[in-house]
Amino acid sequence: MYNGVPDLLASQKHRPWNPNNVRHLGELEENRDAWLAQSPIEYVDSGLDAPLRIHHGTEETTIPIEHIRGFRDRLEAAGSVEGEEFEYHELPGENHTTQVVAENARNVTMFVDFLNRRL
Repeated sequence: MYNGVPDLLASQKHRPWNPNNVRHLGELEENRDAWLAQSPIEYVDSGLDAPLRIHHGTEETTIPIEHIRGFRDRLEAAGSVEGEEFEYHELPGENHTTQVVAENARNVTMFVDFLNRRL
């Protein structure tokens, strides 16, 4: 399981707020290859080695839903089939994190279900 940014370049251009990226990778304009090497979207063309579950809030402002949809689209363009190699779920109205206990419990339940079905 991976919890993070699928496209570092798009994320940094959208919201250049994460100093850790710059500290570890250097400035994007000066070290583009390092950014690409750490960006999961750059590796989807080689296929998935393990089942993948993606879920993301539609009202996310840190990583816009369009970035996640782009990742899903690249998976499909590379031949991965939604429902077989990966699962994709949009969470309507949800943002980056939730303070609602019921939503957090639901998310944990979804992950446990995914693990039980896929492992």
